[in-house]
Amino acid sequence: MSVDNRTTTCPSPPQLRMRRRQIPPPKHSVLHACLVAGVFLFVGLQSFGDTWLGEIATSFRAYTFLPLFVLAVFSCLKRKWWHLAAVASITIVNLSPMLNLFQKGIEVGQGEDLKVVQVNVEYCNRKFDVLLKWLKQVDPDVIAVEELSHEWDVALRKQFPNYSAFTIPKENYFGIGIYSKKQLQDARAFVPPGVKPVEPAILARVPCKGGLLNLASVHVFAPHLPDDFRRRNMQMRSIAEEVGSHTSSTVLLGDLNSVPWSNEMVRFKKVTNLRDSRIGFGLVNTCLVKHLFWVPIDYCLVSPGIRVQKLTTGPSFGSDHLPVLLELRI
Repeated sequence: MSVDNRTTTCPSPPQLRMRRRQIPPPKHSVLHACLVAGVFLFVGLQSFGDTWLGEIATSFRAYTFLPLFVLAVFSCLKRKWWHLAAVASITIVNLSPMLNLFQKGIEVGQGEDLKVVQVNVEYCNRKFDVLLKWLKQVDPDVIAVEELSHEWDVALRKQFPNYSAFTIPKENYFGIGIYSKKQLQDARAFVPPGVKPVEPAILARVPCKGGLLNLASVHVFAPHLPDDFRRRNMQMRSIAEEVGSHTSSTVLLGDLNSVPWSNEMVRFKKVTNLRDSRIGFGLVNTCLVKHLFWVPIDYCLVSPGIRVQKLTTGPSFGSDHLPVLLELRI
């Protein structure tokens, strides 16, 4: 029987440390670190809301809730309480600009009822029947339409022959129109100076109890690229100054391609002195971006004296926007 005289030497502490350093980190730790870095970067971009990238990040603010929730669960499972506290703080800061939309609405008083619809029909969309059937059912007093093509204009005029209409149909994104049960007065197109290509807004008035009500139908550029972002801001500021100069009650309907909590939208509401009808009704997402993300960019903005009794969305009809139905009390 032979005896193995070889001795086993234990590695020294420095050698152990070197071996430990060579062990790759667990995959879940790498994924966690990437998720943390991505969320923090996206949330951080929202601090630069007056820049194009900051605007994009701000537009999808609501969607950061899901990765933040995953981080919170992971922190609880790993008992990383300081990490959980950081995630909770970021969640509160990130979602707080949206909380006012969930506040209780103002109590409805006496006045004249007005039912309005805001809709971007998407000019290349040909599914007329679905929208026209729904409009006939809800029987609105005012319909504001963006991306109004000649075909859509003909279909709407045929469906509502007794409505007063002021329309600027185009075979592109810039067509627009207003249809009203009450006779439109002083209807005109307003083109913001210095903004090209031309994308007009429509300004008009309708009679109501106690005087005339100002109506505006607006469609602004989508900030897909930095230059579009700059043009949209110029357009919104010009429209805000024009609408804000009116002293009587106003209802502004339109696709403003901006979420309620964006810096530009906050400025727009301040200059016009108009209130977002979403307050008390939540996000009310109306536009599907790239078939992935819903965002609230269709609006009915009203003067402080106008009460919003109801706000709902209509059916999908082939456009990337849903129609919005509101019942107002003037």
